[in-house]
Amino acid sequence: MNKMKKYSIALFLGLIGITGHVYPDVTIELAKGELLSLSESQYEALKGVIVADTKIGPTGELQKVNKEGLTFVIDTIELIKTKNTHALKDKLKKLFLSNNVTAFSGALDAAAILAINQVLKAATLFINENISHMLHGEKLSFLKEILRLEGKHKHLRFFDKDRALLIAAGRGREEGAQLLIIAGADLNKKGTHISARTPLMRAASEGHKDIVKMFVKAGADLDLQDKSGATALILASKGNNAEIVALLIERGANIDIQDKSGNTALIWSTKKGLKNIAEKLIDAQADLNKQNKRKDTALMIATYRNHIAIVKLLLKKPADLNKQNKHGETALILATERDRGEIVELLVNAGADLFKRNNAGKTAFSLARDKKIIFLLKKAAQANS
Repeated sequence: MNKMKKYSIALFLGLIGITGHVYPDVTIELAKGELLSLSESQYEALKGVIVADTKIGPTGELQKVNKEGLTFVIDTIELIKTKNTHALKDKLKKLFLSNNVTAFSGALDAAAILAINQVLKAATLFINENISHMLHGEKLSFLKEILRLEGKHKHLRFFDKDRALLIAAGRGREEGAQLLIIAGADLNKKGTHISARTPLMRAASEGHKDIVKMFVKAGADLDLQDKSGATALILASKGNNAEIVALLIERGANIDIQDKSGNTALIWSTKKGLKNIAEKLIDAQADLNKQNKRKDTALMIATYRNHIAIVKLLLKKPADLNKQNKHGETALILATERDRGEIVELLVNAGADLFKRNNAGKTAFSLARDKKIIFLLKKAAQANS
């Protein structure tokens, strides 16, 4: 191991309190040929400020970051960069509550810089791993401090604000989300998770109405799709989040976007038997006759799953009664095959074609087994003859 490598490791271990050994005779040439030097006493003083009130985990990670120490480190870097010796002395004097600061009258050397870099790396790791705990309650003050520091020192990036916004959206952390939006987090950036959802999608899916309102007001794209093709509206519909569905419709979300299976928000609400959601979508002029990849319409699905209330809603508009799916089945054929007597009666009374054939050449008549259904079909046929 070369001396510089050994020095770096020893300094990091010293920083986290495992060893106190320092190699003050080693310097590093920085940008523009600057050479920085630091005595052991200077390093120990600096280390004490950084590590104060900081807990170290079994593998050396920071369990608790001292906010004041973090601020000190960053401000010190700025003073070093600008060679503001007077301000540096004044800052250290106040910080250490001591008049004995002559040792800091010059620039800090490689030991200080390396110590600072190690703290920043450890702090960054800690923040990214624990950001979900900093998005609400008392710990919001730490998030505010981090964002303040990043705003003041443009070269610093402690954590991924876009990822943090996704976490805030999914967990309903309204205050944290507001801070992150103000700080410039991307409302439309999709997460790296397999679902690839935006913050709006996550909030809509989890039913966090107030955060959805915030994102919509801030200009989030309402119609982006996740990996499955679902939009925020589809996710809210599937999750039975009626207020969010109403809000997204009111703000102009595209009602008829289809996911990768061809399902719209209306088809999903029908699948799940969510009459309240289906009604909102129908009232907003959703396309009742959209077909998914199986060529099923909302009416066929409502029939197949025996969601009678939704069948009635669809027939009021009305939906196309005689659309056929990939098997050539109409809603009437599906109802007849599954002995859905009440739905057969609704479809027959609405004027469904009694003689449409499926791909096997069968009609509702030839598939009927239930006596009541057979009677209904015969009566309708006689009325039409």
